[in-house]
Amino acid sequence: MILKVVNTSAKAMKSQIDLKDAKAFAGKGKAIVLTSVSPLDENTFENPKKVYPKTEDLN
Repeated sequence: MILKVVNTSAKAMKSQIDLKDAKAFAGKGKAIVLTSVSPLDENTFENPKKVYPKTEDLN
């Protein structure tokens, strides 16, 4: 399963995703979060990792 969530707000939002009825899933997953300090940030040749994906393991 691929689940994409986008926060279009300028501030952080708390959310919860309930997959308790998805019985076909077992094991671990991975979250890839595109992150930066500001929503207006852009990568440049001088700073190519200003906006970058952060990977987290999920249970």
